[in-house]
Amino acid sequence: CFFFLMVRRPPRSTQSRSSAASDVYKRQISNKENKLFREALNFFYGFTGSVEIVQDDQMYKAYFHLLPHTRYLISQYKNDFHEGIDRSTAKSKVYALSKKAPYLNKTLKHDDNIQSIFTKYPIISFVAKHVNLWKDLSFYLCII
Repeated sequence: CFFFLMVRRPPRSTQSRSSAASDVYKRQISNKENKLFREALNFFYGFTGSVEIVQDDQMYKAYFHLLPHTRYLISQYKNDFHEGIDRSTAKSKVYALSKKAPYLNKTLKHDDNIQSIFTKYPIISFVAKHVNLWKDLSFYLCII
């Protein structure tokens, strides 16, 4: 006589301890992967720039590494750049970019140097941020 023992798996709603522990472990791994993925995306967006290029009626997005001093690219610089470009042809846009890029790069490096001085010497930063106060103070001292 042969006896067959049928092993039945518990239903999903009542998981065994080992199955439930396995699911918790998988969720923890998934959460860690999601966190790493979010950190990677934040790093990517923080240190890359992009430009959209239209070629043969197709739009492409090209990504590039941002240099450290480009974090000082304020809207005034962007507006000056956009307003001063001849947009009639792709060639004129590239030409204007190549002409303005060295000046813009030099300006951003200068801003980076100033910021590093402010970071190194906070008193200079304080004085520079309160120029109007010092003007008013010197005026009142001259009157007295």
